[in-house]
Amino acid sequence: MPASDNGHIVEQQEPRTEQLHAVPKITWQHIGMAALALVAIASGLALLGIPDKYQLIVLFAIPAIVIAVLILLNPYIGVFIYLLFEYLRPYDLVPALVHLKIPLVVITITAASFVLRLARSKKMIWNNFGWLYLGFVSLIGFTVFSAENYFYAIQVFRVMLESFIMFVVCVNVVNNYDRMRKLIWLMLAIHLFFSLKGIYNYVYSIAPTGAQQTSGVIGSFFLADENDFALALNIMVPFAYFGVIYSKRFYSKIMASIVLTSLILGVVASFSRGGWVGLFAALGFCFLRTRQKVVSLGFAVLLLIVLGSTVPTRYWEEISTITDTEETTAATRLHYWKAAVRMYLDHPIVGVGAANGGVHMPNYVTGFADPATQWGRAFHGTLPQVLAELGTIGIALYLAMIVMAFRYLVRIRRDALATGDRIEIVNYSDSIFGGIIAFLATATFLSTAYYPQLWTLFALTMILVRCPRRTNEANRDLNDSVTEPAQSTSSS
Repeated sequence: MPASDNGHIVEQQEPRTEQLHAVPKITWQHIGMAALALVAIASGLALLGIPDKYQLIVLFAIPAIVIAVLILLNPYIGVFIYLLFEYLRPYDLVPALVHLKIPLVVITITAASFVLRLARSKKMIWNNFGWLYLGFVSLIGFTVFSAENYFYAIQVFRVMLESFIMFVVCVNVVNNYDRMRKLIWLMLAIHLFFSLKGIYNYVYSIAPTGAQQTSGVIGSFFLADENDFALALNIMVPFAYFGVIYSKRFYSKIMASIVLTSLILGVVASFSRGGWVGLFAALGFCFLRTRQKVVSLGFAVLLLIVLGSTVPTRYWEEISTITDTEETTAATRLHYWKAAVRMYLDHPIVGVGAANGGVHMPNYVTGFADPATQWGRAFHGTLPQVLAELGTIGIALYLAMIVMAFRYLVRIRRDALATGDRIEIVNYSDSIFGGIIAFLATATFLSTAYYPQLWTLFALTMILVRCPRRTNEANRDLNDSVTEPAQSTSSS
């Protein structure tokens, strides 16, 4: 019975038995770790009895199952992996991956995860832009039945339907700036890799085009030639540029500067005249948009010094021919554009069908000794492509989406500046706006209606619309047609 400091005797209590023998609580995390350990042990034992040629299947199946479970728990992971595969295209490096259909599997699991999440929350972000996008995809699906070559139309419809599904998921899942920032940096990292690869090909003459030394073919689909390569890089130039201007962290500015320089040199390495037009449009927009003119001019002077000391004279000679309409490629392009107008006049409502312009080209093109040799040729212009293949309805929906995206971005930026909201809102709105400008300028000479870049920029636009801002009035103004207000949807 020890005494206290004031002289009173205090009885010392014995510790409770239940406290001494408390049993630790078992959580789902513990169960998951134990299950993972058992799976690892079982897999290791199974490998002993499996022939060598099948062991890789087991090794890849386990991480695939883990990733699938993670996507089901959080569809944002599926969005991240989808963009990684859609743009990096690792199956160009490892052709065996093509047969695994990884993008399709990721889209399916991500969509299922989103549906499960939607069933629980009963909240879905949807507005008028979604109806326009859905209408455009539906029109492509309709042309499957009206097109002469329905197989080509089916292929385009599948690609566009996948893009639309991921658009809906992105807008609903990417609900904060941290998630959006990660996606943008993922895109910048991928295109940094592409630009370095193009520069390497140019310097070491890895992939010359004819007698001309260029960046060569960097990948498949939307990276199929030098012009497509330049288009991909141009779109990311505003993101890197405004990353330099608006980033608060020093290392972020340094990284954005490295990416920006690499992107510009990659466009130069492409030797694409259309790429140069798009690059000039992108940089011109960036310079007009930013308030830090001195910094921009300083970077421009430094860049000109680098270009002047590294770019050969023949590059500037090649660029100088862009306004020569008598030049072979320019004259050919005009013939294709005129053919597109003729197709539209004969099929004014829904066009000749998605991806069917080349099928009808011999019947409409002029200026060639044998028009039959032009079967399958591209229009070398996005607007002529949409006009000919999807008609009045298609071109109206396409232009309406562009106008609506611009309208949203202008209002977002205006409200952010007026209310003193987060500077990253201005950063992202300027970057996306500049990316669309770069796309439209470069795509003037390319058939890019079904390329993924513009649809990704549209997704980023609507993500920016739905991300919560500090001003309730801005939210109400921008989301007046949204089914559930952005601020009412919590981050998952």
